[in-house]
Amino acid sequence: MLRALILGCVLLYAMPNALGREVTAADYLERASARLAVLDKITARVKTLTVTVGEVGHSGRLRLGLVRCAETPPELTPEAVAYVTLAEVLGDEVESDGSGATPLFAGWIFASSPGLSAVEHPVYDVWLIDCLDDGVVGTE
Repeated sequence: MLRALILGCVLLYAMPNALGREVTAADYLERASARLAVLDKITARVKTLTVTVGEVGHSGRLRLGLVRCAETPPELTPEAVAYVTLAEVLGDEVESDGSGATPLFAGWIFASSPGLSAVEHPVYDVWLIDCLDDGVVGTE
């Protein structure tokens, strides 16, 4: 039973997409915004934020900057990825440019594998829900 489970996992991991080839960076379509979920572990509340590329979203003391969001086209294996920056406001005053906030994380997060991101915070969990199709920004 265990051998069959391991074999199944290996086959799923190695399986190419519907077109019979692996997905590459060139297959991703740039999107203008992303939908992110933020869990406050103290209050057990989840807040959904929509953040546009180049802007900063706010959830409590957390500041979420979206640098890039991209997803595969519908005919390929579904995947959305985003490059985000996270910072926490520790003082009462934060400038509009974000100075005064303590950087927590800068990196890629994946909608299909939220556990891959290295966002480790005692109060907040952040994950990508999807990239929004409010117009294709460009293709790589």
